[in-house]
Amino acid sequence: MTYKLAILDDEVLMREGIAMKYPFAEKGYEIVFSDDDASLLLQQIEQNQIELDLIFVDILMPKLNGLEFIRQLREISSDQIEVVIISGHDQFEYAQKAIGLNVMDYLLKPLDPAELNRVMQKVQASLDRKRKKKYEAIHHEICEWFLSYNRDAELGHDARKYLNDLLRENRNVYLILFGNLQTMSPSYHTIRAFFSSSYDFEISHQGAFHLFVHFDPTEQYAARLFEQFDFPTVAAVHFTGINKMDDLPRCISYGTGLIQMKLVLGRRVYEKVKWEKDLDGRFIKIDEASLSALKRFEQKGHQENGLDELRRFLETDLPQHMKENVVQQFAREFLQLEVSLDWLQQFDRPDEFVDECMYLLQKSSDKLRPTTGKDILKSVIKDLEAEYFLNLSIKDYAERYHIHPNHLMRLFKQEIGITFYQTLTNIRMEKAKQDLINSNKKVHEIAAEIGFEDPRYFAQVFRKFNRLSPLEYRKRYQKR
Repeated sequence: MTYKLAILDDEVLMREGIAMKYPFAEKGYEIVFSDDDASLLLQQIEQNQIELDLIFVDILMPKLNGLEFIRQLREISSDQIEVVIISGHDQFEYAQKAIGLNVMDYLLKPLDPAELNRVMQKVQASLDRKRKKKYEAIHHEICEWFLSYNRDAELGHDARKYLNDLLRENRNVYLILFGNLQTMSPSYHTIRAFFSSSYDFEISHQGAFHLFVHFDPTEQYAARLFEQFDFPTVAAVHFTGINKMDDLPRCISYGTGLIQMKLVLGRRVYEKVKWEKDLDGRFIKIDEASLSALKRFEQKGHQENGLDELRRFLETDLPQHMKENVVQQFAREFLQLEVSLDWLQQFDRPDEFVDECMYLLQKSSDKLRPTTGKDILKSVIKDLEAEYFLNLSIKDYAERYHIHPNHLMRLFKQEIGITFYQTLTNIRMEKAKQDLINSNKKVHEIAAEIGFEDPRYFAQVFRKFNRLSPLEYRKRYQKR
């Protein structure tokens, strides 16, 4: 993917000279604007008529000078576009103003090719970092959108364009689950490295941290995938016929439900589905063989040898969700024991699943009852209230309570309706308000004590939450 470049200079020879003194095309740059009209370029940027990564700009131009152009540019595009000033004036005042406008560098005319090369190395490193960060944010936004199931939810401009381009070139959409929904597989990092291209998205669905969405131009991807990994439990759903981007969340919803219905531990399951309108509204049927096996167990499971019948039922090749439901119902009805679905879904080998379930049920002890998700969430929130200043991440708390970060993130959204980081920020803001009212500490001291390294960023967050700056809040509410 190329970087987009603009050159603003009132001298035609200078614009042509810049283009000749560096191998832009060879290095992955495309010059999409070369002119002296800075106002026109601003207009095109503001109206999304042009996308840019880098601008070379002269300071003294007849229509709009370079420094004023950069100032206006920063108002509409922040620091996303890198700027390099080219000027025939070696004046400290210009350089000082340029620094204040956060330009990448300042080059003097006539351009020295060695200096231009040095600056372009700097630019390249910065653009690569920004692009990586941008696409990480886009991937995250798309993953969240996949799971929104809200047809009114909208993607941002960049994410929508990215996904539209992806779907236009890759009509086959694959959902792949390795192991069970809560499996902490030692092969996870190897699997994740495999799904690291721009065609891949890793999403969390009811705690599944290894559910991948892959876009592919061919219908042979599943076969290649099964050859690549010698993994005992894999469930893949292959969708064809998806032409509209807005169908994707419904496709993901239906696909995850289908995976859960078809998943069998120790087997590789592949299902090809032609996407049709309102397919996600149809009921996913349980096959007759599975229903018959379930009925046979229900007829015999109430006898004294119910545990033996349960073992025989769990050792069949029935879908995993049926086995998990039966274990929960059996434990609740006969042993007054609540078995967590999170615990049941951590096994991806059928023999281990059967052995651990039977051991748990036979012991039927309170000590063996797995901790519920709600209990874990309460503990994490209590810890946050005591440790808000430590800058611990959701990963740190997940490791503390032996739960995957994506599942813990999901618990926050499901149970209290906000994210981990929103919860942490709420706690910090309450502490900051107390300190502003009840102490004479300086703002930067309060910021540091509650976990903000940058007092300016703290002030921005505080104003967003309270519609007042920290000093305005103190002035209004502190008792004198």
